[in-house]
Amino acid sequence: MKANLYRLFVFSALILCFSRVFCLTATVNSLNASMEIEDPKKKGSFLMLPPGSEVTVSKISGGFIQVSYNGIPGWVRRDNLAVYSGTLSDIKSRPGLSKKIIRENGKDYLFFHNRDKLIKYNITDRTEEVSQEVPDFQELYPAQRNGLFILKGISTNGPEADNIAAFDISTGKSVYLGSFREDSFVISDIKFSDDGAFAGILFTVYGQRIICIYRTDSGEFCGYASNAYDFNWKNSILVLNDNRNFWAFDMSAPVKDTLNFSKDNLLIHVKPEWLKGGFLKASIRNDILYIDSRQGVLSYDFNLKTLQVTPLRGLVFNDDMSLNYYLEGDRADVYNFKLKHDVEIFRGSAPEAVFEAFADSNIIGRAKYEKIETLYLYSDSGEVIYRYKAIDDLMAVGETGIAAEVNSEKDLTILSIEDPNKEEFFYIFEKGGK
Repeated sequence: MKANLYRLFVFSALILCFSRVFCLTATVNSLNASMEIEDPKKKGSFLMLPPGSEVTVSKISGGFIQVSYNGIPGWVRRDNLAVYSGTLSDIKSRPGLSKKIIRENGKDYLFFHNRDKLIKYNITDRTEEVSQEVPDFQELYPAQRNGLFILKGISTNGPEADNIAAFDISTGKSVYLGSFREDSFVISDIKFSDDGAFAGILFTVYGQRIICIYRTDSGEFCGYASNAYDFNWKNSILVLNDNRNFWAFDMSAPVKDTLNFSKDNLLIHVKPEWLKGGFLKASIRNDILYIDSRQGVLSYDFNLKTLQVTPLRGLVFNDDMSLNYYLEGDRADVYNFKLKHDVEIFRGSAPEAVFEAFADSNIIGRAKYEKIETLYLYSDSGEVIYRYKAIDDLMAVGETGIAAEVNSEKDLTILSIEDPNKEEFFYIFEKGGK
């Protein structure tokens, strides 16, 4: 109790100190936040604030905060806001990797962070190509556009909150997006638009699900939608599923706070018999929306505007769609469309190998080697191609099967990289561990 009171005192003192120097920002953390407008001519007038939007903090008085929203001054209940002090995270960063090893111009690259640096590492030439200083953070979300990330930090002064920023390694620029209290706005998913211009953040708020959209170059709040169970991007078009319909919103067009659920934005009507466990999951690839339903995996062609049932059994498949990982009851399988049957070693509730990832037309799985769990690269028929010797935890993987993991011990960070194509592995040692 004393510790909590002390943290609250420090948090309040920090806000009051900062407010004398410059105005802080805060994020609306409520679905029903209203601002009492501070205008003698409009006394008793209120303005509803969109969840996820930003306000400027001028003053804190008891349980209320004086703010400005779009130039309009007013007062908001303190518990409806998450105030940002200017520090992305109070907790020190730990070494980590971006999950995907990318390929550019015939060379493989890995993004990894070590304390205060985010590094683009050229695996092929074994050189650091870009190194930028970053603030402390806890989680890293990569965009499809290489070198753009969402950084998630944690504030522990006052109610714990996740602070979100977009970071571009090519420029070293960090843009703050918002702060979200962990006791109310729980982050479920973060996805970038294809070009990286927008980021969508999906939240669970007291059992309800909402999505908020932000511009990554400016941090501008674009709008929100409630009843958002799942979402994907097709270029700058947000494809949203509310379990009744799929909707399409062009975020490059002006949006005023709330996404417009009009017939012009209706994409597909969801039939009740499609729902699996009460909801639907979907993904987009090559102008096709794939929907995992009880009637099978459906595909919607954005160009032809046609909907049909596919032979796919799940939404996890390799690039040429010849291999498909799927769940059936209490078991997971990998189906080979060329051979027209499941890959035997991954079959059943107690398989010989457990699926980890696809690597082009091959499969990475985990199996026992002399009673020790070990990673293997298998062919599409389940034959062993290579046994990984330096990688225990598949933290990052490339399309050719190159794998990486990072570990730390005291003040030393150890990055392990293994290439099954060359049958070699190597280590990188950096100062700055835990």
